[in-house]
Amino acid sequence: MPNQSGPNTPEGKAASSRNATRHGLTSMHPVVTENDRPEFEALEAHLRFSLAPTGFLQELTYSRILISAWNMQRVLKLENALLENSLGEDPLNHPDTVKQAALYQRYYARFEGWNASSASN
Repeated sequence: MPNQSGPNTPEGKAASSRNATRHGLTSMHPVVTENDRPEFEALEAHLRFSLAPTGFLQELTYSRILISAWNMQRVLKLENALLENSLGEDPLNHPDTVKQAALYQRYYARFEGWNASSASN
């Protein structure tokens, strides 16, 4: 669906503008609750140690990897919550959660850097 231009109505644009505040997955900054802070700081330290970024470009890349890795973990937690809410059924087959589960899958693929058009090549 690469030719989609996004929402066109004022209502759709308003709803889209709230995506980052609804789940935080489109935010330019990592969303970290106080309960999640130790896990985030551990991820941050492990990535910094492993990548040892130096210079502006490496720091920028490190930041993007950190945010993507963190958001991938958050998506998996959100998917697990959907699984619990769908009473053990696959959220992609449950009528109450199918749309949300598909959205989380798209976000995960986006953070992973995978895109459907590159898979077909």
